[in-house]
Amino acid sequence: PYPSDIYTEACQAHYRALTVAGQTVDVLSAESEFTDYKVLVIPALYMVSDALGARLQAFVDQGGILVGTYLTGYVDEMNRCHLGGFPGGGLRETFGIWNEEVDYLHDETEVLIAAESGEAYPEAAKDIVEVLHADSAEVLARAASEFYSGSPIVTCMQSGTGAAYYIGAKLVDGGLNAFYRQLLSVHALQPKMEM
Repeated sequence: PYPSDIYTEACQAHYRALTVAGQTVDVLSAESEFTDYKVLVIPALYMVSDALGARLQAFVDQGGILVGTYLTGYVDEMNRCHLGGFPGGGLRETFGIWNEEVDYLHDETEVLIAAESGEAYPEAAKDIVEVLHADSAEVLARAASEFYSGSPIVTCMQSGTGAAYYIGAKLVDGGLNAFYRQLLSVHALQPKMEM
């Protein structure tokens, strides 16, 4: 698929997972003010300027929960690749990871995911997997099959009073639902009415 298709699919998948978890979702632009939000999700946010990266870091430092995914922070606002590795725009420090490479999988290839507790994710990753390295982030889940076995897939970086989560693979609905259930539980962000 084309990059715009990947971005649209990623946004829709995270929207579905959050609404299944009983959360109200607003759609914002990169220029929007987001300091009043508790959780900010930036799926496949390919273009990240240094200024936006600094705003995202401040959001986390002040108690916000940031969720980033594969294909985040590859280019700046002029569509130039960030130097020094991915994610760029200061997000390498925000997420506490660096991305060595991104792979697009064959249709029939799936990568199993296992939480650090040993519990398997309900569904495998498909289509896109990044090879991540945890610099200072805590690894929450790793790839459990294929070439990627042992590589971090889901990480969490505590900073200030907030946290930045990174998902380095395209999780299908069951995996994203499990991720958001856990995130909302850990941060006591349960909806008033369970769905």
